[in-house]
Amino acid sequence: MGPRGLDAPRNRAERWSSGRCPSSEFTYSPRWSNLNAKQFSPSVAGRFVICCIAIFAVSLLDYATGTELRVYPLYMLPISYVAWGGSFEWGLAASLTATVAWLVSNALAGTYSTGVWIVNSFAQLVAFSVVVVLVVHLQRSRDAATKLARTDEL
Repeated sequence: MGPRGLDAPRNRAERWSSGRCPSSEFTYSPRWSNLNAKQFSPSVAGRFVICCIAIFAVSLLDYATGTELRVYPLYMLPISYVAWGGSFEWGLAASLTATVAWLVSNALAGTYSTGVWIVNSFAQLVAFSVVVVLVVHLQRSRDAATKLARTDEL
């Protein structure tokens, strides 16, 4: 009697006809394949700190370019990073932080007009918040599709 037992299929055709997958007999699982990708990703608070550093860098670039070059779409990258790995609330906090940084950089650059900066700041906050809503929805939809694909029977 071999290691497979008497009732085990002897060749490939018998394995497929018996309903057993041939690869299920010989499985090799290296140690690194059991690692979860989330073990290597920073926490939500860590993502927010990274986001604040990136927002500060973008606001410095925004201040350096002045009013001639608009770099406000670059603020959306760190906001998306926090919204993807965190939650809706952390994304809104990042969008509020980016709005304040944008406002300060523009005020220091010399574009300061009382009525206009309030409207512009509100428009920026709305635009950044829309990005947060879209990214969080995309991430949740992707997670739901991944979960469904892993549990769906063929």
